[in-house]
Amino acid sequence: MAGTYTTHMHLPKMVDMQEKVAEFWQEEAALSQPRKHTLQPIVTGTSVLGIKCKDGVVIAADTLGSYGSLARFRDISRLMKVNDSTIIGGFGDYADFQFIMKLLEQQTIDDNVVGDGVYRDAPSIHNWLRCVLYNRRSKMNHCGTLS
Repeated sequence: MAGTYTTHMHLPKMVDMQEKVAEFWQEEAALSQPRKHTLQPIVTGTSVLGIKCKDGVVIAADTLGSYGSLARFRDISRLMKVNDSTIIGGFGDYADFQFIMKLLEQQTIDDNVVGDGVYRDAPSIHNWLRCVLYNRRSKMNHCGTLS
C-alpha cells in the first residue's frame, strides 16, 4: 500500500520500583557491614580451669584443638606464662588466643627493653588486656577467648 507504513515502537519494559529500591538498600546494607573476624571459629578449644588456693592459684587447660566436630589437634597449648607472676589461659578460637599471645609477648619485650626492673603484675596485665579487648569489641572486631 502506497503511503502507508507502520512503525514498531519499542515501549520500555515496566519496572517494579519497589523491587529496585529494595535491591539498592540490600546492597548498601551489605557494603556497610562491619568487618567480622572469627565469628565462625575454625580451630577451637574447650576447657580452662583456674582455682584460687591458700598459697596461690592452680590453672589447667586441655590440649585438644577441634576443627568443627573433628578432634584435629591434640597438643596445643592454651596457657601462657607472661612473667613470673602471671599466667593466662585462652579458650574458644585458637587464632584469637595466638593474637593475644603475640601482643603479650611484645609487651614483655617492651618491658625488658626499658630495663628499669619494673615489670607488669597480674592486675596491670588484666587492666591492659581489658582495654585491648574492649577496644576491639567496640570496633566490632571481637576477640573474646581469654579467661
